Amino acid sequence: QIEELSEKDSDLEKEKIRKEKIFKPLFYVSIFNLLVTIVLSIFTHIVIFGVFGITFFLFSLGMSFVYPIKKSNLRKSFRKMMNLVSGYGIKSDDSEFKDLLYSVQKFEDYFNQKKKEVDDYKNELEVMNRLYKDLEGKIDKNRESLNKIEEDINLFKERYRVSSYREYCDKLNRRKDLNNRQVINQNFLKKIFLTQIGENKENRSKLVVDEGNFTFWEKKVKSLEKYKDLAENVEYDQVEYESLIEKREKIKSEKDTLSRKLDELKSSMENMEREVNSILHTGPDHLYLSNLADLEKAKELLKNFIESNNRKRRLAILAIQTFDEIKRKKREEISGIFRNNNEISDLYKEISGGKYQEVIYNSDESKILVKDKKGIILDVDKLSSGAYDQLYFTIRLALAKKLLGNSSGFFILDDPFIRSDKQRLIRQLKTLENIVKMGWQILYFSAKDEVRDVLESNIKDIDVSILEMNKEVMV
Repeated sequence: QIEELSEKDSDLEKEKIRKEKIFKPLFYVSIFNLLVTIVLSIFTHIVIFGVFGITFFLFSLGMSFVYPIKKSNLRKSFRKMMNLVSGYGIKSDDSEFKDLLYSVQKFEDYFNQKKKEVDDYKNELEVMNRLYKDLEGKIDKNRESLNKIEEDINLFKERYRVSSYREYCDKLNRRKDLNNRQVINQNFLKKIFLTQIGENKENRSKLVVDEGNFTFWEKKVKSLEKYKDLAENVEYDQVEYESLIEKREKIKSEKDTLSRKLDELKSSMENMEREVNSILHTGPDHLYLSNLADLEKAKELLKNFIESNNRKRRLAILAIQTFDEIKRKKREEISGIFRNNNEISDLYKEISGGKYQEVIYNSDESKILVKDKKGIILDVDKLSSGAYDQLYFTIRLALAKKLLGNSSGFFILDDPFIRSDKQRLIRQLKTLENIVKMGWQILYFSAKDEVRDVLESNIKDIDVSILEMNKEVMV
């Protein structure tokens, strides 16, 4: 309803403007017209003049009352709206419609704020409900886990015959002490028997597997009892025994180290052999490296290879520098052609119908740029296909003139404007007409009928010969 009142208020403003600009002047004109028509009716005795004046006066008078009536109706609607919004607790000045709009907007903002708060409370309540349900589920699971733990504790007590955790820890500590003593004794026995076994891998592995078996150790010790009388005059020296064991281990370690170095050296020689043959590209003349003489030979070949490639590298660098210098000079020449030859820009401006004003060559990036009639510089990649063809035809034409100097030559063109519409085609063929007038000859091949039509109807100042080729000739 407020939006309708707003529209009516806007209409009332428009009606007020019409009243001031149209109906008010019309009312004054009708008064003047009424006086004139009454006078004419009196003097001419023609009643229709008076009737027309009165009718026109009544019409203008009625139109003058449109605005007060609409204004009165709007005020009544406004007062009804004030009574309506006051029921919602919205207070506003009774005289200004914009105050009512402002008050209603404030009420709506307040309402939306409260509505958002209610929605936030609802969301928070839903979150709390979900958390409450999750906690209930976790409590039930923890209660089940607690019952399971209690059952496990009872089973544990029955299995290990303990009545408390303290008693279990005491038994566990005693077991650890026994295990430590067992390990010490086993290590001592292993040290002796592994020394006797030596390098027999099968017996060593069997000893490692059975080392936790007490019966196994008893059998081992009893198997040595037959030697107890063989060394009556020899006293066992643990220090010498350990020294001999250490010396043997050291010799064995040195042997393993030398074997490992030898294997590494062989592997290094094989890798070096592959790399040397790969570098020298020996092919069927494979170079084998097995001794120092082979290494000396490979060294000499690699030295010659490096010297040869260094010479090639110096020559390649010199060639690259030469080509770079040629490239630089050519760029300067091309840049000079574009910089000092306004004919390219003038010709392209003519062909493009003034759309593009200048052709620019950027020597740093080796790019050709164009400037349009608004002064905007564009890359050639941004041009349409037709404008692109026109640009490079213009450049070829300018370069041909540069090459031939004052002499005239000829062009062979194969549909250079195939992507041009008819208006562009007319303009471009007119440019070719100007080129022919300068003494050049042009052979123009085309599969477009529009080219023939334009040549026949628009090119009059030069001699044009049109030859249509049939399919047999084309094949």
